[in-house]
Amino acid sequence: STLDMKRAFSKLPVNREGTLPEGLTQWNVRDVLDEEEKNNCARFCIQIPNTLSNNALLRVLSQSMQAKFFANLRTKQQLGYIVSSTFSILQGYLYLICYVQTEYPLDYVQSRIEAFLAEFWSSMLHGDIDGNDFNKFKDAVITKLAVQPKSYTEEFGRHWSCIFDRSYDFYKRQHLIEYISGIDMKLLQSFITDCVLKSPRLFVLVKSPLYTDKHKELEAKVGNNYAKPSSPDRVWQSRAERLDFHSTTTWTKQNDIIPA
Repeated sequence: STLDMKRAFSKLPVNREGTLPEGLTQWNVRDVLDEEEKNNCARFCIQIPNTLSNNALLRVLSQSMQAKFFANLRTKQQLGYIVSSTFSILQGYLYLICYVQTEYPLDYVQSRIEAFLAEFWSSMLHGDIDGNDFNKFKDAVITKLAVQPKSYTEEFGRHWSCIFDRSYDFYKRQHLIEYISGIDMKLLQSFITDCVLKSPRLFVLVKSPLYTDKHKELEAKVGNNYAKPSSPDRVWQSRAERLDFHSTTTWTKQNDIIPA
């Protein structure tokens, strides 16, 4: 079959991404599909405007965080088997993401993620990171960006992503490499202070439908002797609350121009 199009599009179809509300939003997910799933999951993200400079700076920031996050929450605290931090690029926004899959109580895991981030931001802003380490983080990001595609499929995928995101910037990797090469610690600190710490935050909490002996054991282990997580500015629990966000948020619109 065919699309049976009578004429070419004058513009591309609308594609939008919602802007998270200011402050901290907590989304409690209770409708878990797998009734035998024993793990909870805490996923934290920060939503950052998608610009070339923010993209480059976030890559360096994420690179500097990843090993520390895993070493602290997975190796040292042993909160769960799946523990990771990364960054993601969608349409209008970039995301710094931390997540932990765990049988520990969710509010305890929240508090551990927040404690790590508070310590990490402090170390970055007070210059506790060694200059050589900082350059290694930058070099690691540049090396990843500079890797040549190993197949036509991979090369096609890179070009197609520039069409899919409607930027049509087929030299984006080179532009990022050039920008990252000029990043110094002061610029990264300004990015943290002026952008990251002021951007909307979202905690998605997925609770296991089960309550096992392991859950009871870990609840008893942590007790109440820990700092409680930050109080959210709002909580999404029902479908109505999510629909309200859909109808009231600001939607960032992707480029709809078709290049000549």
